[in-house]
Amino acid sequence: MRDRTQMIYVETARSTDSLVAAPDIGAALPMLTTAIGKAWLCKVPAEERESVLNRLRLQDPDAFVRFQPQLLRLRQDFEAKGYS
Repeated sequence: MRDRTQMIYVETARSTDSLVAAPDIGAALPMLTTAIGKAWLCKVPAEERESVLNRLRLQDPDAFVRFQPQLLRLRQDFEAKGYS
């Protein structure tokens, strides 16, 4: 779920496989640089997405500029394929 400009894990599945990162419940992850954040941005209604993108733009202008082209491509893929 979203908390301002971060994504919070509210549920997770455990595996016996070795993972580089295994976020725990309650972990806060950045929206622009994680798959969970990017997927949320692709699926959320346009008005909410624009509000959050504006917050991200103000919070970290350099990161926003760096990731904006990728977000546009991901949204196009999501529209065409139905997943991100």
